[in-house]
Amino acid sequence: MAIEKREYDCAKECDDVMKLVVKVVSELKAKKPVAEVATGSLTELMAALSGIDQVDDEWAADRSAVLKTAVLGAVDIVDALTAKAPEAAPEPPAAA
Repeated sequence: MAIEKREYDCAKECDDVMKLVVKVVSELKAKKPVAEVATGSLTELMAALSGIDQVDDEWAADRSAVLKTAVLGAVDIVDALTAKAPEAAPEPPAAA
């Protein structure tokens, strides 16, 4: 199978949202506590929310870029969902 590398225009605000979803899914898959995931994702959440009102403008300006960003983001989400969960650290032996 031959793989060809390509570069695409990316819709920034849509990409911020997709990156946030991928991060949250990955961390929840790794069984991190929800509170830790929420606080650890605060920066990305703020970035995603600050531009969410611009997604319509991105769509109007370049639908192709928005669709490519969404599809590639969806692939990243599927990868995060199907990734093997990290092995749990072995518990130390109980003290006698």
